[in-house]
Amino acid sequence: MKKREGDILILFLFLALAACFVLYFSVELVVSVLLFFGLPALWLSIQMPQRIAKSALFTLLFTLPFLFIIDHIATLDGAWHVPTQFSFRLFGTIPLEDLFIGLGVSYLLSLFYEYFFTTQGKVLGKKMKYFTGGVCFALCLFFSLLFFAPAFLQISYAYIFLGIIFLVIPIVIFSLYSPKIFLSFLSAIPYFFIFFLAFEIVGLKLGHWSFPGTHFLGWVQFGTLQFPFEELLFWIILSPIAFFSYYEFFNNDRPLLTRRNKHKKDR
Repeated sequence: MKKREGDILILFLFLALAACFVLYFSVELVVSVLLFFGLPALWLSIQMPQRIAKSALFTLLFTLPFLFIIDHIATLDGAWHVPTQFSFRLFGTIPLEDLFIGLGVSYLLSLFYEYFFTTQGKVLGKKMKYFTGGVCFALCLFFSLLFFAPAFLQISYAYIFLGIIFLVIPIVIFSLYSPKIFLSFLSAIPYFFIFFLAFEIVGLKLGHWSFPGTHFLGWVQFGTLQFPFEELLFWIILSPIAFFSYYEFFNNDRPLLTRRNKHKKDR
């Protein structure tokens, strides 16, 4: 990651302001999302308005398919539960609040990637057609099961299963194809670890979500609050790195194999 210590300090300032405001005024989840994710995303958008379209389009294409599949399966298994202020849930399980969270996370991560890791390119990378085809197939399979065989979507230990499929495997594959670029992504872990941990603690304290299920590897205790180990591993630690891997592979036209060969020559 480019050395922009001043920029990171500004992002931490936004994080501190959001956490203090949300806790002091005990705001609802949607407002919390707008403050936690909206402030840094707005600042990054102002810094590079030419990247907004690329980041926003990838956010939509990435978030909605994963949200439908992951959130529905995880909610059925009690991996997490988000109370809703709306009168309905998508498919009877997904609260609209999760849509705000998913879009906020993806848009911030997209902008962060564009600002710190890459240069301006096309609005959509050439390989996005493969990503779009893959998610279309996954959605067709999901809706087929949802309407004709819903029992197949009831998976025990769903958090572990989904985390391995959608996070761990893509990270491992990308790290093998482009290890040097993958290692550069690790520089973002300290910021996003603190960011997601703060968002987690504030959300639990205000009752924005809970973990009613029992299919977890264990629990992480933080004072009087606790959350599953899977939340720490998959959401707080691995989700930003997995997102950057998806973004780099599908939405950046620099050839991975060429970079891999170049890295071998450098060594």
